[in-house]
Amino acid sequence: MDQTSLMQMFPDGSGNLRMENFSPAWYLIENHRETKLSDLRKGLSNLILSTKEGEKSSADLHRANLYSLINCVDTLAALHDKMQIEKNTRGWPLTRNISDKLEESHTTANAVFHEVLARKDRADATRNALSVLTRFRFIFFLSSAIDQNLAKVTTINFKQKIQYCPLTSAFMCLCDLAMQPKFGGIIVLVLEAR
Repeated sequence: MDQTSLMQMFPDGSGNLRMENFSPAWYLIENHRETKLSDLRKGLSNLILSTKEGEKSSADLHRANLYSLINCVDTLAALHDKMQIEKNTRGWPLTRNISDKLEESHTTANAVFHEVLARKDRADATRNALSVLTRFRFIFFLSSAIDQNLAKVTTINFKQKIQYCPLTSAFMCLCDLAMQPKFGGIIVLVLEAR
């Protein structure tokens, strides 16, 4: 049986023995699907026996190392008593000393790495600005792109039939006036002279 179907059958379970959400049914389907019921019962009895033996061996281990365990408990009790005496007589200087040392190391670290951290902050700010500029490049360069495109459009279309016309001289004055810089150089003139 594959994992997906097992996950559908046991949505909150797992076949892993070490997980908190261990599901025995998942484990049996996954590992002992073709095992006979009599073999499963024998395995269960062996598992119960090995658990009892493990408890006995743990008790034997404690009995064998009883002196060491008692010594550890006595040492912890003595340490606790000394800390209580220290707390009552001096007002708990152990933590004050540690706190002072931590503050001193923090100040020293800031003094040593202040310039490096400032450069890093400036570099991060520059990197962020460049990222924004790159991301919104179209918006930042929109006005110059419009100006460039309009400059390309700057043409003067003359549709005229050159014949003797009294408007020709007036037309030339109009063209000279239109080419002035104050008009932005963007002119499209269509003139039809007849």
